[in-house]
Amino acid sequence: MSREILVTYELAAGDAEEAAARADAIAHEQTVELSPRVLGRFPAARGMVGGRVDGPHAAGPGRWRVTVAYPAEVVGSDPPQLLNLLWGNVSLLEGVVLAGLALPEGVLRGLGGPRYGIEGLRQLTGVYGRPLAATALKPVGLDAVSLAAIAEAFVEGGGDLVKDDHGLADQATAPFEERVARCQEAVERAAARTGRRALYLPAINAAGTRLEAQLEYAVRAGVRGVLVSPAILGLERMRWIAASFPLVVLAHPAMTGGWLARAGHGIEHGLLLGTLFRLFGADAAVFPDAGGRFGFTPAQCERIAGALREPLGPVRAAMPVPAGGMALEDVPALVRRYGEDAILLIGGAVLGSPDEVRRSAARFAEALGAQAAAGGARTPSPAPSRGGAAPAGAFLAQEAPFRWAARRARRYKEDGQGRFRDVQRFELVGQHGESTAFELRYFEIGPGGYTTLEAHVHEHAIIGARGRGRVRIGEEEFEIGPHDVAYVAPLGAHQLRNEGGEPFGFYCIVDRRRDRPRPLDPAAQPPRRRT
Repeated sequence: MSREILVTYELAAGDAEEAAARADAIAHEQTVELSPRVLGRFPAARGMVGGRVDGPHAAGPGRWRVTVAYPAEVVGSDPPQLLNLLWGNVSLLEGVVLAGLALPEGVLRGLGGPRYGIEGLRQLTGVYGRPLAATALKPVGLDAVSLAAIAEAFVEGGGDLVKDDHGLADQATAPFEERVARCQEAVERAAARTGRRALYLPAINAAGTRLEAQLEYAVRAGVRGVLVSPAILGLERMRWIAASFPLVVLAHPAMTGGWLARAGHGIEHGLLLGTLFRLFGADAAVFPDAGGRFGFTPAQCERIAGALREPLGPVRAAMPVPAGGMALEDVPALVRRYGEDAILLIGGAVLGSPDEVRRSAARFAEALGAQAAAGGARTPSPAPSRGGAAPAGAFLAQEAPFRWAARRARRYKEDGQGRFRDVQRFELVGQHGESTAFELRYFEIGPGGYTTLEAHVHEHAIIGARGRGRVRIGEEEFEIGPHDVAYVAPLGAHQLRNEGGEPFGFYCIVDRRRDRPRPLDPAAQPPRRRT
């Protein structure tokens, strides 16, 4: 398996010899940042320099394409270093386009990519066989009540997804928490009335620790996704959000204009808005459609959409989201251009009073339905499983009380810090090829044992199975026995203990896509015991 990172550049040069020299200089600049002469003083570092593996090839008058292979070790374990390798100092030169990228599987896995991707968005919305209908809440200056009314009307009319305009932040006219609460409630009401599912994605634009506070508030409010501008917040910040929170991440291209390839310098459109956004966690990515006010060409848009959806090893495919000045009359052409695995984002053309929004959303939905009927709706494919294999079986028989023939225990290794003790887990459903959105687990705690006191964003349910134990939820602690049920809300502190002399077992139902638990200090906030 290759451990090389292949990077293709398009360079301005008078001839092939000059292009080769520029490529070699870039390889040194992006790694050791020393000339070959000075590098000779440091023999141990020579293996970190990339080398040309293809080209230079003529790419037009005065332009040359060349591919450089960099050792994956240059990136190490920090995803931001990949960005530094690809476009760090070279971005300060002139006449260089970052045009192509191929990563080894180890680097792909380290980046993670989308948490949900195309199939996850399909599951969340229940929409298959056609693009999703989306709009943006705007303009800045409307109060939260007015924005929520637009969101409710759009979903009532048939819309699938409502996002904040990227300019909405924490303005006095529509403070973040009020706006999120009202818009999420409005979308939920409309979805309940219509019998459909819909998503609301608030814009996350906060600085410092307020960013995490906004994300946690959104999860508590029931939000299932957020809008992120990675060129403003940072690509690594977007990747952190995708890895840490069970939220769909919709990437917005604000401030990328200075990065994109124009006048012979920058990052190729598909590589930035497609590949890199996807690698750093975007489940879907907004970009200006061709013919709008931003001047993107059909070829550039096709490359962006292709980069979001093309096979990329273990990285999930993401949804292209064409936007920017589109009208309802454009829907048939948009469906032909982007296919069914896309989100069509139409803003100004559907906005107005709630009644106008409702009627426009209905026309939007009808146009998408007509295109789906004309082209034929596909049968939804199951979500990719973690194991990649077919389910091992639809029935699990016990071979002994609370033991299953096809499921072996995983005993938690003591961590030396006393955070847990004598805990084992059985993965019953969700890790064996099933396409469920949840996992069913059985835990068993030995006498005197306990789980970690922790909190996380994802929810789960606990069902007592054998013996008796204690469950802490928030600041309270309860006794739990067979058939008792406990619910752990987002960011709720929780822990289970066995203070008896017999095994204590319980089932746990948890989201398949979930964030990493955060250990808490048991001494910082002792619980109130209840019988």
